[in-house]
Amino acid sequence: ALARGFRFRANFLRAKRARAAVIFRRRANTASARGFCLSTPTGAPHARPASSPSRAAKSRASAASARFRSWGARAPASVRALIGAGFCMAAAHGALYTFFTLHLQRLGYSGMAIGALWTLGVLAEIVVFFYLPSLFRRFSLSAILLFSLLAAMVRFAAIGWAAGYLAVLVVAQLLHAATFGAFHAASVAAVQRLFPAAAHARGQALFSSLAYGGGGAGGALLAGWAWEAGGPALTFSLAAGVAAVGATLMFWLRPEQLYDASRVR
Repeated sequence: ALARGFRFRANFLRAKRARAAVIFRRRANTASARGFCLSTPTGAPHARPASSPSRAAKSRASAASARFRSWGARAPASVRALIGAGFCMAAAHGALYTFFTLHLQRLGYSGMAIGALWTLGVLAEIVVFFYLPSLFRRFSLSAILLFSLLAAMVRFAAIGWAAGYLAVLVVAQLLHAATFGAFHAASVAAVQRLFPAAAHARGQALFSSLAYGGGGAGGALLAGWAWEAGGPALTFSLAAGVAAVGATLMFWLRPEQLYDASRVR
């Protein structure tokens, strides 16, 4: 009886181990099949290739770039006029940033007076930024841009020919609020209006590089040549003339194109 009990227990354990082995193999096969389906894009309908999102993003970026290049090739005259006006304004300021201090030193102004005049221009710029929403509600962008360019003509002509009068310099530096502060804000808003929605960032980059980058560098070079050739009068007269060219370009910038952008809501 004891021997039969041992044999029965041994048979029972062998059957249990065999059953466990069968279950283990079934589970292993199932896991392998699932892993194959997940790793193979065609194994499951919902599976996607790992690179498909990046390919889709690249495709969208390429399409947007193609649309921007196509639009740039047929850019309206108003866009070219805006970039040209920005170039002229930055070029006109090249004489100011390069030779204003040297000009005043030649006229006998002290370092404290020159520093105070620079500070006055910065403060005027800060004030106009504070009142920009009110200005944008009251005036159109084209009017602000044109007024800023006309103010630049007056400012640089006054610096070139009447810098010996402190009151004239004070007024000229206060005009920095228009020639830089108001013009910069209005031109940024105009780019947002004139460029298509998909190209706003590219439009701002294009305007900054061509207008401020190219205009600033070209203006500094022109001012250096004029300073050597004719001194302060010629230098700042050329700056005023460049600003006048920018004002002329405003005639190609139709006000109705900037109407929506000139209202702050």
